[in-house]
Amino acid sequence: MAAHCPILPGGELSLTFTPHELALHLGIDKRTIRRWVLSGNLPEPMQMGNRSPRWLRSSIERWFHSKSLSERLAALSSVPSVSERNEA
Repeated sequence: MAAHCPILPGGELSLTFTPHELALHLGIDKRTIRRWVLSGNLPEPMQMGNRSPRWLRSSIERWFHSKSLSERLAALSSVPSVSERNEA
């Protein structure tokens, strides 16, 4: 799922979001991050060695600004909840 990226230019981890940081930044639950990645509503993260997946801040900002508010809300409503997926 995640693209492998061993080192960012200059080793700048501050240029990335962890799943927790991204959830806080977007104002959503961490589980929604995973659902959005799986459904294609969010760019795939990079895998940096043994660290948790990371997203470049610049790619998230581009993604965020390319989506209208209605598209972001539709993404939230189109992803089944955990309980709905477990019932299927």
